[in-house]
Amino acid sequence: MENNREPKKLPVQAIFAEAFALPQKHFSALVKYGLPVFISWLLVQMAVSPLFEEKVDNMLISGTLVFIFMLCLVVGIVSCHRIFLLDDRVAQSTAVVRWTMRETRYLISWILIGLATLLVALPAVFIMGTVLSSVGDNEFLKWLIQIVLLIPMMYIASRWAILLPAVAVDSEKRGMAHAWELSKDNGWRLTLLICLPAIISDQTATLFENSDALLVNVLAFVVWLVLGVIELAILSLSYAWLRDNCSPEEDSQAEDSQPEEVQEST
Repeated sequence: MENNREPKKLPVQAIFAEAFALPQKHFSALVKYGLPVFISWLLVQMAVSPLFEEKVDNMLISGTLVFIFMLCLVVGIVSCHRIFLLDDRVAQSTAVVRWTMRETRYLISWILIGLATLLVALPAVFIMGTVLSSVGDNEFLKWLIQIVLLIPMMYIASRWAILLPAVAVDSEKRGMAHAWELSKDNGWRLTLLICLPAIISDQTATLFENSDALLVNVLAFVVWLVLGVIELAILSLSYAWLRDNCSPEEDSQAEDSQPEEVQEST
């Protein structure tokens, strides 16, 4: 039966508001699952500090610790999605220290989305390289041109990114084609929701980039973590809303629950 209903639109303002509230609501769980990320990052900082400069195996130690940090980061990101999307009992029954097929699928999906986005947006990348080489030393103009030319890449990546929360909560519908179909009427809203905080986070990081002080680096990393958690909350809420409001009627049964505040705003 043909569906002639008007396409539903993501409640951008409500999702932004709820994304800032969710980390406070789940603060203890986020600290619990985020602690390995912070500890592994601290170990990396110690390994690259002057204290280890004379160590023969410093390169091997730091490389191993960076690898462990990246694994912890993936586990932490998956945990955030599960905290935001699943019942507390289900989410917190997940082991803190783990690596399962869920994390493997998430990492593979993340890499595939990045590669596919780059492939599709190659023309914009070539144009950007040509234009930037002719701009000169105007840093603001270079930044502005980068943002404008990266918009197609942001649009594509935002639509496919909806796949990631689905993988994190073990949804059966987690393919890139399904993510594209699910987001077909909300592409630009998703781009705003997902990419605007990422741009703000990127610009915030530049405030700390010239400092070598450990305390400043710790502060910068904590700020990065907080902004990252908010971005994950936005992505999770966007996925939950699209899943519950834009899936075909026959597929409308959800395996995980949408946060009540966003549900009420629709």
